[in-house]
Amino acid sequence: MTKNFTLFVLLAVVILLLAACAETPTPTVAPAEEPTEAPAEEPTEEPMEEPTEEPTEEPMEEPTEEPMEEPTEEPAGPIFIGGIHPLTGGLAADGIQMDNAIQMAIDEINEAGGALEGQEFAYLGADSTGTAEVGQTEAERLIGEGAVALICCFQSAVTSNVAAIAERDGVPLVIDVAVADAILDQGYAYTFRLQPNATSMGVNGARFLSELAEASGEEITSVVYLFEGTTGFGDSVREAFVAEAANLGIEVLDELGYAPFEVTDLTTEMTRINSLAPDALVVTGYYNDGLLAARNAEEVGLDVKAVYGIAQGCFRPGGPGGA
Repeated sequence: MTKNFTLFVLLAVVILLLAACAETPTPTVAPAEEPTEAPAEEPTEEPMEEPTEEPTEEPMEEPTEEPMEEPTEEPAGPIFIGGIHPLTGGLAADGIQMDNAIQMAIDEINEAGGALEGQEFAYLGADSTGTAEVGQTEAERLIGEGAVALICCFQSAVTSNVAAIAERDGVPLVIDVAVADAILDQGYAYTFRLQPNATSMGVNGARFLSELAEASGEEITSVVYLFEGTTGFGDSVREAFVAEAANLGIEVLDELGYAPFEVTDLTTEMTRINSLAPDALVVTGYYNDGLLAARNAEEVGLDVKAVYGIAQGCFRPGGPGGA
């Protein structure tokens, strides 16, 4: 019994010890806290103040250039036209008329508003004195003074020289009166002619004389040709007439030339013509010498069926001396 009781006591003690052990937890060393670095405060960028618009410098007003008044273009100067004619000497009466006519035409054009957007023409006149050398010198002078075109010259010899200058300098030349074919036979590029040439005048002159004779019932089979022979005008028309007259059956009995600016009397020539007894007298020349021929023909009693002018302004029905 005692033995059993002792065992019971020992068992109870063991149980109590076990219970005590269970109630008192073994002291545990608290794990050392790892030193935690205080998180470095990230440098907080101070919130940038919204850029308040920086005081904007008032934009400096660019100096506004006052709009420059566009320079009003001065009206261009006049367009110079040169003219060369015999204003003195034996052909002065004709040359002055030509010169005046050009000035009148320019005045009319300018009064009507001019040309090239109102640009006006101005006329530069020159005196050829009736000689080729002077005409050539005057052409060079006018071009040098600004003439951009020329009008001339009333004589073939003068015109031939002036045309050579115009072609050399590239200046347009309008021939108002000058008939010699040779002027334009050279293939000129700047020279133009208004009137018929010598061949046209001579050929048509012969044909019209033949038609005139047929229409009037008069037979004209022979003529004498009186012509001015120093300027290239009368001589060139005569050559063309003589060639065509032969084709038409008209014989040229004689060809009498004279110097138009020196001649003062043609009675000797008229006497010679009377002695040849042609059906008609054909005359080519200028105004004054043509008038002289008509008067002298009347004075010597020229016995012909007709006095017939080719490129001869003074002859007309009922004209001087009945020519």
